Amino acid sequence: MPAIGIWDAFAPVGTASEGTAPGLNGYSIGETWLRVATAGDDVVRLGIADMRGDGRPDYAYNAWVLYADTVTPQRLPSSGGPIVIRGMGFHPLDSVLVNGVRAQVTSVSPNEITAIAPPAAAGVTGSVDVEVDDLPIYYAAAILSGALSYDAGSGDSLTVVTAPAGTVPTAVPIPFTVTALGANLTPAGGTTITYTVTSGNRDTGLR
Repeated sequence: MPAIGIWDAFAPVGTASEGTAPGLNGYSIGETWLRVATAGDDVVRLGIADMRGDGRPDYAYNAWVLYADTVTPQRLPSSGGPIVIRGMGFHPLDSVLVNGVRAQVTSVSPNEITAIAPPAAAGVTGSVDVEVDDLPIYYAAAILSGALSYDAGSGDSLTVVTAPAGTVPTAVPIPFTVTALGANLTPAGGTTITYTVTSGNRDTGLR
């Protein structure tokens, strides 16, 4: 009866685990499963032992970790589009959900899934979750919270690069430049920038 425990990799020996699962709690024959969520980048230590406590050296355990790490690109238009999910433990029959809507999986390797994200539902903008699900019998899922956004994502912002200063003459064209930045202050590629004027004319030169 293999039990599973997981610890922070840098926790001292003897520290209580961050999560545990009793032996044979799964739906598949001989399966023990444990789902873990982290708030960000982390290094963990995984332990497997028999519930009797003696290790049962006569048994061989087969361990499998389903893990999703990144999604690219991080932003898509409202019409959806191709994405690449990188991680580990992917299986050919895995499915992908974007904001709870099934995506079209186009290829699967042990460390990479390519898929076509569906169009955004009416009123959906900003960051959404991406989920990789294995067969229901294994109850295995890898969820990336807010990993993808339709257009601008949560935490994106605009910063002024160049702008007129002081008094601006009437009817004289004055350019200004802004840059869309992600929450980590890197350029937010693929973001739509919209601006309006209250009077006069405008010349759009967005890029």
